[in-house]
Amino acid sequence: MLAAEQVAYFQTFGFIALPQLFSPDEMTEIEREFEEVLEEERQGQPFGGEKRQAVMAFAELRPRLTSLIDDDRIYEPIEQLLGPGFLWWGSDGNLYVGDTTWHPDAPDPEMGHGRIKIAFYLDPVTRDTGCIRFIPGSHRLPLHADLRPLRMWRTLQTIAEGRQNEEALKPYIEQGLDPDKPVFGVEQADLPGYAVESQPGDVVFFEQHLYHGSWGGRTGRRMFTLNYFADPTTQEQVDALKDMHQKSMGAQQALQYRQREHAHEEAFLDSDRPRIRRMADRLRELGIE
Repeated sequence: MLAAEQVAYFQTFGFIALPQLFSPDEMTEIEREFEEVLEEERQGQPFGGEKRQAVMAFAELRPRLTSLIDDDRIYEPIEQLLGPGFLWWGSDGNLYVGDTTWHPDAPDPEMGHGRIKIAFYLDPVTRDTGCIRFIPGSHRLPLHADLRPLRMWRTLQTIAEGRQNEEALKPYIEQGLDPDKPVFGVEQADLPGYAVESQPGDVVFFEQHLYHGSWGGRTGRRMFTLNYFADPTTQEQVDALKDMHQKSMGAQQALQYRQREHAHEEAFLDSDRPRIRRMADRLRELGIE
């Protein structure tokens, strides 16, 4: 459980880091399953290092990883922050290549729909070696809107990854932005941000509307995430979830070695773990499988 001060910190700044939430022995087991899943997805081939490898439905593929989803250390803080009835959205395991440009994972704080990502790093990371950086408070308006020009950099990155085409740059060019020039006249890594340095066992919770990025990390740095959303209360929120679901299914074509027809594993949706089954039943009710 989070203390009242920790909840206030998260709500104000959009993130909170919980040091050594998992023990070294637990992290050894988690790391073993991480490596198994990513190697299996590559069908035993070595990681080439030319582009990021991402595996969707990651935590659903091994027992120890699945157990994180309803672990008290994760589940109870999420319930505090998102309220009862929250959704499991999904997870991804990653081997990263290069820097990650400033971006939010959710672009619409106006909708009032809480979305939280939880990041686990399997290697020590510092400010200059790929740890996550945040622009505190950027999960809320008006700062979130003021930073929207930064999304041009993320768009350029997703074009390079094959997830979008050049047409996606058109709105930024129409705003007078130049893809060859730094936004705000400053290189990305020099923009003011808070670096959350991390050791294996630390866990970082952050609001998906928060602008974040990383710089200087080695090729193949390891990180996986768990994602939870507040239960949608309006049709607009439900429609946004369905649209996001379709886009994430499309993104896997550019990032995964193997393709899936569904976002979630059938065995996961039919889990006999009460907390997981509650969230899975709500996903099915919404038509997001």
